[in-house]
Amino acid sequence: MQRVLPALSASFLVASPLRSFASAPDSVIDVQTDAQFESLLAEMKEKQQVGVLDFTAKWCGPCRTIAPHFSKLSIEHPNIKFMKLDIETPGLSKTVQGHGITAMPTFIIYKGATRVGQIVGANLDQLKKLVQIHSSS
Repeated sequence: MQRVLPALSASFLVASPLRSFASAPDSVIDVQTDAQFESLLAEMKEKQQVGVLDFTAKWCGPCRTIAPHFSKLSIEHPNIKFMKLDIETPGLSKTVQGHGITAMPTFIIYKGATRVGQIVGANLDQLKKLVQIHSSS
């Protein structure tokens, strides 16, 4: 017996809103070691550059939900250094402990080498507001 599958409608092929910007190249740095983080922090200090750290985990649902928006912010604000740090990466234990991370996602904003803001949780409006405030300073 032969089965005939129904044809897919054109609307099925349209990308979701999240995918539309998630596929664009972003400038999020995937930090893998404490030494790499220290190097990036030294660079931000030297240039007095703003940096946004996203402490995340692969198993964290809210982290996965906000990740495409974090990526989009990195495209919209090329003057800011966006960094993703998976808390379970063995080479980042000193950095994670040093920042006192107890919940994910946690976003920490630096200007130079100074912490100037923090958001705990996947609050996109607060994240956008903090990025906007510090992108113009």
